[in-house]
Amino acid sequence: MRQLAAAETGLSPDDIRDSRRSSKSSNGTTKPNDDDAPRPASLATDFDLRQLITMYADALSRSDIDAVMRYFTDDAVISITNATSLTSLEQIRQSFVEQFSNNDLIIEVPLVMAFFADEGNGVAHGNMTIERRRSKAGTKPMVDLVRGVDTFRRTSTGWRCNQRQRTTI
Repeated sequence: MRQLAAAETGLSPDDIRDSRRSSKSSNGTTKPNDDDAPRPASLATDFDLRQLITMYADALSRSDIDAVMRYFTDDAVISITNATSLTSLEQIRQSFVEQFSNNDLIIEVPLVMAFFADEGNGVAHGNMTIERRRSKAGTKPMVDLVRGVDTFRRTSTGWRCNQRQRTTI
């Protein structure tokens, strides 16, 4: 059973013991080493993160505030170039409510995604290039290319974003 779990998470079978996560690095010590550089996410984690981002983009295009908020952890922070940071779930929710109430149609299409993960500690990072289209009824859509860096944390309900940085390219 440990062999299967190890294959799915990218850990060694010895790291998966009695449901405990080890804070040790991949070389068996608690001291960082060159071996501890970011590693590509396992296939299972990569799939889960891609599915989470797809569900977020779908919720955004439908202006579904509750589904959008499921993307974030309770302590999420959003940083956007030339804007103030949103440092609480209430601020994040309010930001989306304002966009949706202005009848802004927002569609985000991830063009390129790369994920790196520390599977043992339940943390992952996603580097993305996103095409974002915004429009109001009767106006020409505005298209931006955005560089996104999201940090994810594994929670009891799956992966969730707890830090987001967006920069318009």
